[in-house]
Amino acid sequence: MTTCRKMRIPQILLFVFALSLSNCVTDEYDLSKGLNKDITVGGDSLSFPIGQTDTIMLKKLLGDSISVLTANNGKYALNIKDSLNVKLDAVQPVSFSIAGITIPPITQSFASVEFPTFQFNPIAISSALPLKDLSIANKTVSSIHTSFDIANSLTIPINPGPVSFSTGNLTYSSGIKHIAQNLDLINLPTALQSINEIQFASSRVTLTFDKSKINSIQFDSQTDKITSFNITFPANVTLTSPIGTGSAISSDGHSFTITNAALDANNGIYTASFVIQKLVPPAFDSNHELHYSSDVTYSIDYTFNGTINNVSSRNYSYPKTLDLGINVKLDADPAIDNMIISTNPYSVDVAGSNTINKDVIGIPTAISQVTSLTFNTGAELSLNIADPGVSPFQFSSGNCVIQLPQAIVFKPFSGLDLTTNKLTIPASSLFGTKTIGISGIALNKTVTNQKITINDNLTYQTNNLTLGSATADLYTLQGITGKKLDITANITGLSIQDAAIQTNSINLDIPAQNTNIDINQLVSTDVKKIYSVGLKTPSQLKFKILINNLPTSIDSIFLDNYTITLPSVLKFKTGDVNSQNQVILNKGFKVSEGLSKTLTLESFNFGTSGNTLVNGVFKLHEAVSMTGGAHIKGTNLKSSDLQPVEVVPTIQIDPMSLSVIEGEIAPAIDPIAQNIALDLPDVLKNKDNNLALKPVLTFEIGNSMGIPIDLSLNLTPKSKGVAIPNANISTSLHIAETSVPGQTTWSKFRLAASATGLFDDHKEVLIPNLDSLLKTIPDEIGISATPTIDVSKHHIVDLYSPKNQIDLKYAVNVPLEFGQDFRFNLNETIPDLQKSLKGVAKLVHNIDVIANIENKIPMNIAFKILPYNTAGQLIDSTKLKVTAQPITYSGSTSLANVGSTVFGIKEMTSGSLADLDKFIITVTASKNPITAALPLRPDQYFLIKLRVVIPKGITVDLNSEKK
Repeated sequence: MTTCRKMRIPQILLFVFALSLSNCVTDEYDLSKGLNKDITVGGDSLSFPIGQTDTIMLKKLLGDSISVLTANNGKYALNIKDSLNVKLDAVQPVSFSIAGITIPPITQSFASVEFPTFQFNPIAISSALPLKDLSIANKTVSSIHTSFDIANSLTIPINPGPVSFSTGNLTYSSGIKHIAQNLDLINLPTALQSINEIQFASSRVTLTFDKSKINSIQFDSQTDKITSFNITFPANVTLTSPIGTGSAISSDGHSFTITNAALDANNGIYTASFVIQKLVPPAFDSNHELHYSSDVTYSIDYTFNGTINNVSSRNYSYPKTLDLGINVKLDADPAIDNMIISTNPYSVDVAGSNTINKDVIGIPTAISQVTSLTFNTGAELSLNIADPGVSPFQFSSGNCVIQLPQAIVFKPFSGLDLTTNKLTIPASSLFGTKTIGISGIALNKTVTNQKITINDNLTYQTNNLTLGSATADLYTLQGITGKKLDITANITGLSIQDAAIQTNSINLDIPAQNTNIDINQLVSTDVKKIYSVGLKTPSQLKFKILINNLPTSIDSIFLDNYTITLPSVLKFKTGDVNSQNQVILNKGFKVSEGLSKTLTLESFNFGTSGNTLVNGVFKLHEAVSMTGGAHIKGTNLKSSDLQPVEVVPTIQIDPMSLSVIEGEIAPAIDPIAQNIALDLPDVLKNKDNNLALKPVLTFEIGNSMGIPIDLSLNLTPKSKGVAIPNANISTSLHIAETSVPGQTTWSKFRLAASATGLFDDHKEVLIPNLDSLLKTIPDEIGISATPTIDVSKHHIVDLYSPKNQIDLKYAVNVPLEFGQDFRFNLNETIPDLQKSLKGVAKLVHNIDVIANIENKIPMNIAFKILPYNTAGQLIDSTKLKVTAQPITYSGSTSLANVGSTVFGIKEMTSGSLADLDKFIITVTASKNPITAALPLRPDQYFLIKLRVVIPKGITVDLNSEKK
């Protein structure tokens, strides 16, 4: 900065002129000749200051006004320090909730108190019915075996001649014949009321008519026939089934007839037959016997007519008598086949019993006594009295009384006395199945060796059970002998609805139950695998068991080794689970309150294999298993109170916030870009400067994550925003991870071209070409750093740390070696010259500027003066010509060197001096071999003072001034 001290020229001139008037009035001047009003003032003796620079201290030139250049032990060095941080927000905090885990209720019956299913063996009682004997002995009837001949003949005279001979008509008649028939039935059963009909077997009667003697004569022609045959039985005999030519049964069924039955001349035997079907015998006599006798009559008429045409040809001995006799037979062997009989009513009372002895085994040890059992609907006694098959007999009166087991509690049934369990069944509804519902069994049995025995009886007694009178064939009635009255009882459907019992301790086996903990949560696509993850704050895993449907008499239940096995990846607070990640419960709890167990979940650990995330999604599908038992203490209760128990386990997990993640994490870290501004004094920026620079750069990089980072570092010097060619520096730095997430671990590096000889906590990185960074002094250095992460390593990051970032501190230290080639340039401005030269510029055409220099900087100082107008433009040398006496002023490290030089300012174009507004003084400082070894210190300085000298003075026309 330049400060000018100025004095107005007119004032100076006026002051000088006043002095002239007082000192220059002498006798030599002839005023009478008139006064010359042109006055010349000054000359070489007239000068006045027009400005000066401030005392320019070296520290001001080289850094007093900036912070990057400091002196250390008398030497200058370039120092730049700054810091920046990169916030890593790629992995954001993750909070999520897991919906309550619904576990289907476990329905479990009290297996330990389930009464075993049992079934009474079917009850069977069989009693022979005392049926009456209906056998009939000595069943005989007379056979029919009768035969008779009917004699007749024809006599041929001696020598009848060759004429034909006719016998004429012959008629045969047997007359009435008789056959005796007898039947005797004795020792008949008293149950036999009557014989209504006797049916015969093998009762066909055969008629044989033998005319073979007639046929043997061999008449040339003959006609013969049975004109009539008749056999008639008594009216109580019925005949059927006639066989033979011309045969028939009379309409009343008592006679067999043959009418006009033409006979065959070639067949000497004619047969016919009929059947004696049945006999209606008389009533029994007073001795309950049957005696029957009858007379059967029959007769036959036969007609014959024959011709012998040539008797002489027969060679008979005449007279010849021809035998024309016939034989008639009737044959039959009838036997009694069956009878239609009627019986008398009679009583068939019987009795029977069956003992029930049933062991019910396998009763649970939990049951000490069984008082009674109540059965579900469907328990019943199926009682069947089979029809013994005595049809056509019918039970006409009486009843059957059945004593049912007295321990069984039956439901109401017709004829059943519920007090005595006696069932009375009348004869009219005796047979068939009676289904009687069962409510339960009264036992009052103490369980011994898990067994009780049920003893009871089923008996029956018929009272005045009578078979009524019946009419049927004998064989049918004889077939009912040996019949029995069969009674069966089958008790089924004993499904126990309720049991009044006294229990010991009751065990409840709870089936194993599995459920899953499922997490599907986006964490970050930068997280590739998780080995472990901590929670910001521990999450509560709340496990609860409720037991429903227990009897009100049971207020507490006790768990027996009820084991909850949790996924091994879940890590809980020490003491919450055992080494197998299990909670084992052996404790009681109030049924009304349920059992609650709270576990504190602190982290997840997936071991060395880790949990691989797909697209940054954290998935967890792990099973929770629950198994074990429970028991209740002994009590009196009904088994119906022990409905299937509903065990309702629930798991609730509080919201979770993932915090410290250990895994393979590759956050997308943006490259770091920062420009280091080198606000250097202008004296160091000149391209002609020659500095021997040995930069040393230190980097301190803080990492608050457990993720090691490789940093690719590039340093690019720039001038006016453009990279300086061939000056770029590149290297790689490995940034250590922090051991405590959220706390910053610093990695320190020193970059130098060669070993610095310093021993501290910085890692020295040697970059041989580092000096090229500042060969040409830049106005800024661009720092770019590209972080990369090795995803194959284990990384640790605390999502909730406020310092998930990289902190970068850097320092640039450049010792300045001012060798013999060092130089710098400085421009100083003396402004506002028009104010200083006003008036003078109109009176003169050239001036001299004397520069007085005071220099204590051990450098050669050279400078020149350049004129500028009010527009800030350099005044061309065709208008103003500046001449100077070249001089170099060498400074000293002790006393200041003082000297001066003169710059001539000559107006080449009239009036140009009036345009002069400021001088810019260009100072060049350089070292030489003599001053090269002298150090530069902040207190060294130089000073330039300017004075104006008007070489020929100023001529003033006083008249014009007055004007």
